[in-house]
Amino acid sequence: MFSIHFARDRAAFGDSLHDCTCDDAFRALLDPHLAALHAIARGIVPSHDLACDAVQETLLSLWLQAEPPADLRGWLVRTVVHKCLHVLRREDRRGRHEERAGLERSLDCVLCDPGLPAEEDELRARLDDAIADLSDELRTTFLLRSEKGLEYQEIADALAIPIGTVRSRLKRARESLAGAL
Repeated sequence: MFSIHFARDRAAFGDSLHDCTCDDAFRALLDPHLAALHAIARGIVPSHDLACDAVQETLLSLWLQAEPPADLRGWLVRTVVHKCLHVLRREDRRGRHEERAGLERSLDCVLCDPGLPAEEDELRARLDDAIADLSDELRTTFLLRSEKGLEYQEIADALAIPIGTVRSRLKRARESLAGAL
């Protein structure tokens, strides 16, 4: 009915699909099966376009065969299932690759990530609220260390408290902020 030699010749000379009686025979051979192939593919892959791709690849594989298989329907069903599974694996690989590429993308550039300033503003507001919720003694000790950059002994001298109290207040303030954030 059709042969691999004809398929190669057709590809080499660029004949149109409508120019040969072989194409009519091929189309007549497949017409009874196309709706079922599309239904099977649509049941396996999540989108219509991917299902059409799998059916198209199946038809191309059949076109390149030297002779049609003895059990044409069985061959078509098996092949479309295999092509659908291949499409799913390919899409899964693509998704993992795109996810990995997105994670590796640099977010340091404000121009690259327009959401970065908004995230920083939100985090700063949450931090300010958490600092405001600290007791006066914890907040004062924490702000002297974080905002003014004073050393522990300088904080102790400024507040007239022992250095151990400075350490414990800073520890409690950090734990409270970590819990709040």
